[in-house]
Amino acid sequence: MKKIVCIAICLYTIVSCSSGKNSNFIISDFPKELEISSEKIQISSILLNINRLIVVDSFLVISQNRRKDTLFSIFKLPDFKHFHSFGTKGNGPNEFNMSFASTFNKVYTGSSSFAIGNRMNNVQYYNIGNLKSNISVPYKKVRLPVKLNGFRAMSYIGDSLIFGAPYGGDNIDLFKFSTKNKNLEKYVEYPGDFPLIDAEQKRSVYGCYMAVKPDNSKFVRTYANIGKIEIFDIGKNELSPVVLEYKDFPSVSENLKIDRFSRKVKGGKEQKVFSWGVRASENYIFVSVYNDFFHKISGSKGPSESFIPEIHVFDWFGKPIVKYKLDSHFVFYDVDKSGKFMYTSSLSEDGVVRRYDLNKNLF
Repeated sequence: MKKIVCIAICLYTIVSCSSGKNSNFIISDFPKELEISSEKIQISSILLNINRLIVVDSFLVISQNRRKDTLFSIFKLPDFKHFHSFGTKGNGPNEFNMSFASTFNKVYTGSSSFAIGNRMNNVQYYNIGNLKSNISVPYKKVRLPVKLNGFRAMSYIGDSLIFGAPYGGDNIDLFKFSTKNKNLEKYVEYPGDFPLIDAEQKRSVYGCYMAVKPDNSKFVRTYANIGKIEIFDIGKNELSPVVLEYKDFPSVSENLKIDRFSRKVKGGKEQKVFSWGVRASENYIFVSVYNDFFHKISGSKGPSESFIPEIHVFDWFGKPIVKYKLDSHFVFYDVDKSGKFMYTSSLSEDGVVRRYDLNKNLF
């Protein structure tokens, strides 16, 4: 029976957990591997110092939080025509004192919306229609509990729920927060594999990234130091994510040189990086996979320009679809809701966005 299943799904193997709660996919290869070329777009209408970018419906929203003014700029796709910028640094009304880039993300509400963190634990929701009318104030503000003390990753389920990985808060690996009734739940606890490692060290071990399915039914997370991807179905009463594990990536104990008696992470320069990002479309998950040693990936001033991550694509059931090899280094990236186009940027190319036509290459 196992042989039949393996043949049916081709290049990955389904392994059932003893608990019966999770479906584990062991990833060893992909059905397709494609080299794709980018269209280099120089945005000349406004000076850009790109820190992060997101695609919100037919708009590209760019964060420039290394600047003191125009922290956010919005462009109409596909021609990249600039129509609005807003946000200055400061602590006054409608000013920003940003701490966590992970809070800047799209929000699927039926209109073109996104959210931004401000002043440690605030989240502010914006509608592009309002911004287009020069109404640069959030349509909704949410204050998260101070006990969370910041965020490694965050994803928005409409503007009513927030899932995230906090810096603090009672052994919380992932939290769930209702913006309506202000209810905070411990969604996932840290595993008990390393009982002597404190909360600060656990954040290093389980550092992650998250993205939401546009219909708000699921979210996905991938890890920086662990060769694993988890797909969560929000509608299920029982927590049972689909788990994808990379066959050849070292275990967390091997990678970080820790065991049950360790008090600190000891990975050092031989520590391998699995992923530094995940994005999602209606049908697919797009994971930036590094799968190499930290000292080869990161230079003295940030990610090495000579290293180009791969993009590994899965469907929302965990099936591997394609492995993309890109033609240019990137740090930030996103895909549109349909999964037809991917946009990337690099710290070494100020004012430049690269566009990849995925529809032409595969979909």
